Amino acid sequence: MTDTSVLETHEDLREMKVALQRAGFLARERPLDDYLDSETWTALFLFAESRGIDWDLEAFEDEDGEIPEEVVEALLSPMARSFAPAADDEGELVMLDDAESDCDEIDLDAHEVFDLTQEHELDTRKARRWPRKPEQITTIVLHQTGIEFGVGRRALETYGRRVGLHRRFYKVACHAAALRNGDVLLVNPWQRYVLHGHSSNRFSIGIEIEGLYPGLEHDPGTVSGKREPSTLTKRTIGAARKAVQISVERCRELGCPITKIAAHRQYHGSRISDPGQGIWREVGLWAVETLDLEVDYDYARNNRKTPRKSGRQIPREWDPAGKVDYRGRL
Repeated sequence: MTDTSVLETHEDLREMKVALQRAGFLARERPLDDYLDSETWTALFLFAESRGIDWDLEAFEDEDGEIPEEVVEALLSPMARSFAPAADDEGELVMLDDAESDCDEIDLDAHEVFDLTQEHELDTRKARRWPRKPEQITTIVLHQTGIEFGVGRRALETYGRRVGLHRRFYKVACHAAALRNGDVLLVNPWQRYVLHGHSSNRFSIGIEIEGLYPGLEHDPGTVSGKREPSTLTKRTIGAARKAVQISVERCRELGCPITKIAAHRQYHGSRISDPGQGIWREVGLWAVETLDLEVDYDYARNNRKTPRKSGRQIPREWDPAGKVDYRGRL
């Protein structure tokens, strides 16, 4: 989900973000600033759909063009502008403790899997109503969420810390999620068309790994928003591996020819750090060796209309077989 480049700035974007957060289209942890990042772009598109405002799907996936004036007017209406930023459940956020495991080996069986697919209704802001055919689904796409999720005080009192955290993922656009506490969540049915990975949505399974991680492990400048990064622990790695493993196994049982694993950065230029060097090395390469998956090192989606939005290949810093550097240069 994360991105390291800004699409553009907008003088009224702070107010629009407030309205998007209040309406549930944008994560409440997202900064309230004047930058139009990719997550906000997606939230704006989904808001437009909910209001019946036309916005071309291809332009959305390419992150191309301007925000439709109707969307801006709807979000900056007197009612929308009166919204105040809302903390989760109107309460202070409580972050989860995430001590690193002492285990030398990662035991995937130690990670519990929770099926949430029947616990929440289809969120048309994050997915399409029509299912994909199993034979269309060929690829696992790895993401980092770009934030660490918290549990609101009210949710903590009502559901407890663990379930409260799980419920935060009801509206995350992914098929499966790996949490920093070690839990694995099945969020959406495998055949559902989920808006997680730009042009890969038609044929991929999106797996979100909770946290904010640098594109290059020892380069603070590759952290989205130049914020303090999360620590990639064995617990998180184990959950991510389990999420990939169960996704591949369940999809293959359905008749999906899962043969590839990819990084979100390959599908859009704004996702250069997604999922990050550490995750690719510890999860992506592990999946290649363990689950008989392949990587297309030549592939990066080409956006001829707006070259800067083109994807980038897997870099050499992440993978010895990579053919370009982190910035996409040969």
